[in-house]
Amino acid sequence: MKSIMTDMSRLVSARSAAALMLFAAFAALGGCDEGDDRPNVLVVIIDTLRADHLGCYGARTGATPNMDRLAAEGVRFSTCVSAVPVTLPSVSTIITSAYPPYHGVRDNSVFTLDHSLITLAEVFNEAGYATGAVVGAHVISKGTGVEQGFDHFDSDFGDNYAKESSLEPGKAREVGETQRRAGEVTDRALEWLEEERRPFFLLVHYFDPHWPYDPPPEFGRRFSQSIYVGEVGYTDSRLGLLLDAAEEAAGESDLIIALIADHGEGLGEHDEEQHGYLIYDSTLLVPFIVSYPGVVAPGLRVDEQTSTTALSPTVLELAGLPVPEEWQGTSHAREIRVGGSRKPPRRPCYIETYRTRYSFNWSELVGIRHNGWKMIRAPKPELYDLTADPKELENLYGKEPGRVETMEQALDEMLAAIRGPLDDLQPARDIDEEEVRMLKTLGYVMSKTAPPEGELPDPKDMVAELNTGFKATRIAYEAKALLARGDAAGAEELLLQALGVDPENTVALHDLGLMRFERGEREEGLKLLKGAARLSKTDAVPHLNLAVAYMLLERYGEALEEFERSLAIAPKDPNIRHKYGKALETTGQTNEALQQYYMCLERDPDMRIAQYDAAVLLARTGQHARAKALLEDLIRKNPSDSWAVAARKMLEMAP
Repeated sequence: MKSIMTDMSRLVSARSAAALMLFAAFAALGGCDEGDDRPNVLVVIIDTLRADHLGCYGARTGATPNMDRLAAEGVRFSTCVSAVPVTLPSVSTIITSAYPPYHGVRDNSVFTLDHSLITLAEVFNEAGYATGAVVGAHVISKGTGVEQGFDHFDSDFGDNYAKESSLEPGKAREVGETQRRAGEVTDRALEWLEEERRPFFLLVHYFDPHWPYDPPPEFGRRFSQSIYVGEVGYTDSRLGLLLDAAEEAAGESDLIIALIADHGEGLGEHDEEQHGYLIYDSTLLVPFIVSYPGVVAPGLRVDEQTSTTALSPTVLELAGLPVPEEWQGTSHAREIRVGGSRKPPRRPCYIETYRTRYSFNWSELVGIRHNGWKMIRAPKPELYDLTADPKELENLYGKEPGRVETMEQALDEMLAAIRGPLDDLQPARDIDEEEVRMLKTLGYVMSKTAPPEGELPDPKDMVAELNTGFKATRIAYEAKALLARGDAAGAEELLLQALGVDPENTVALHDLGLMRFERGEREEGLKLLKGAARLSKTDAVPHLNLAVAYMLLERYGEALEEFERSLAIAPKDPNIRHKYGKALETTGQTNEALQQYYMCLERDPDMRIAQYDAAVLLARTGQHARAKALLEDLIRKNPSDSWAVAARKMLEMAP
């Protein structure tokens, strides 16, 4: 067989200190004054976006007009393969143009991108560009190593998520601790662009299509066929604002735009509801679009397979900057230019997931996608003819021994070429319970069990049981969207369907329990709420709402116990603490209630309801001077709002 090495345009080399010196010299020669006409660059990474959900890739939902427009203005790569269906490893692959066996990042949170690697931002930074990034999720926040090379790296999460959510308020606040919506990401990016730095390199990461699917109600209504599609449509709408702003910020200078996804989403294919556990095309095929008016041929489609490792070298070559020789991706710049005629070679793509090993003690999956075939090394190995069987439904491993031998050799040769000194990198840090809670909020579950003796289990044999819970929860979230649109009957029907899939699904138990309790079916509602709370070890919301139900039933002792359980899970949540304070006040424990109100204000100084309730309680217990100080502060903070009005009335009535 012809060696696969001839298909790879670059060999891996040790990092050379001379590389960054070259970039610095380039910047010194090129200058970066007001007359600098080098192109500005915008890179957009959209999390969990399947290629087949874009109109330009064949979708019929009408959800992606801005992505489709970008493709019409530039080039669309019809078969772009993500190296790994997990966010931090995949983003690391994109920005270092290296496969995981080289950069060493194999899972979220427990790994950190090593500083010995050259990132795309570092190249632009050393060349004199202003470098900025705005990211949408905790999994690639500052401290993960992704921030290398950025002058400005915005990964601070505010409290705006809950403003456009169909989720229960407490759950929405919890989700907002781990991610922010495309609207806020876009706003932060626009703020950076408005400062008129040129030339600029801006990376924007949108997280919205990722679980939990929770499109703003307007987009849930518009794309009622699927809340995942609603998330995609919402993200596209905010992308349009970003594209317009980037064009305006570039002014008369050129603008390169590259859009890619880190991975796709299972959506139930191969029994995989989400991603990270299997390496089928449902989670590996991603959109890859590049636009550079006047340089990149408009409306071009490249059908030869490529990898997410190609983005960074392609962008650099289009921008006229040198590509680090140790990068493993191949630039497409010459192929996609106007008038370009070089036919791209067939490139093999390495694929893997080690999330199964590090988070579940299952076997890792390693494979190669090449010449229309895919092979996966696993305890139960797989081989697929992607031309005849694009859905990967017929495993030919035992039927095509010659093809298996060819693919095994190709994979061995590719691994030999792409491995680096970080291949054996072990998890850099342990994660605490708070980190585990945040990962679970994003849908990432983790096993705490010890690895079994002998061969690790094949993820294919394990994922169906795991995804039973995911499937039921997805149905329950569809019910939330219906409820937000006022369809209570439809929501209840879906919740019952979710419980039919998974009778112990906490989301469905909780939401159905709330619905029935609120419409007067107190005993049935309470039974369901108790079931949700019993099963909830890392989610405070079921305990909180069970506590509220007990309060309404005047079962105060049980209510206080549930409040304490919810606070044990989410001790930083001021809203839970405020409700606990009200319960303590109701049961006559005024000093303890007042303590809770003050703790709320320590956590959130602008929590006006807690400040007002503290003032009322102080006045009721004769502490008029302290009450007056809180009320006057409320008025001073915002003289025209309802809390200030109520504070004035209290002051007028004060003795």
